[in-house]
Amino acid sequence: MVADLACLFTGPQLLIAGGFHDGHKAIVEPLGDVYFMLEDYTNARREKLAQVLYALAKGINELKEYIFTFHLTKFLTSGF
Repeated sequence: MVADLACLFTGPQLLIAGGFHDGHKAIVEPLGDVYFMLEDYTNARREKLAQVLYALAKGINELKEYIFTFHLTKFLTSGF
């Protein structure tokens, strides 16, 4: 409820967070700053947002590739 109210006053925002589950509880922490998704006259916000989203997409793709390679290697070495 408080987060919803804060968003109403400041406008659209993007926060990228990472997390994991340790078997007992989930731990989530922000991986960067809060990015405001409102136009400004210099387009600096738009450029920064584009950089952040590009880096996020690249990181997700690298993580998917790593996981796929790990599981494929594990499968191939298991002697199926």
